[in-house]
Amino acid sequence: MLRHIVMWQLRDAADGQSKAANALAVQRALMSLRSKIAEIADLEVGLNISGSERAWDIVLVSTFKGQEELDAYSAHPAHQKVVRLIRSVSAETKVVDYVTDDPPL
Repeated sequence: MLRHIVMWQLRDAADGQSKAANALAVQRALMSLRSKIAEIADLEVGLNISGSERAWDIVLVSTFKGQEELDAYSAHPAHQKVVRLIRSVSAETKVVDYVTDDPPL
């Protein structure tokens, strides 16, 4: 299994919306991918509740059977649409992909 984790720091305001409104829009858009992209084995999106200055605003934790499925997800038109939204509201992004010991789905 392959775990794909992405974290975003959002701008204080973007696209005429507050950070909080944009965070909800990004969360909804990412969650909608579950029903649109068959290669997603699991997907979770969390909004930060920590007051820490080290905290990031949004985290995506997604799971795929392997690199081929992650590549298909990345190239999928529905994902690319969400990427455009996120790029318009985010200030910074961090990503980590790693192989897990989880049995294949």
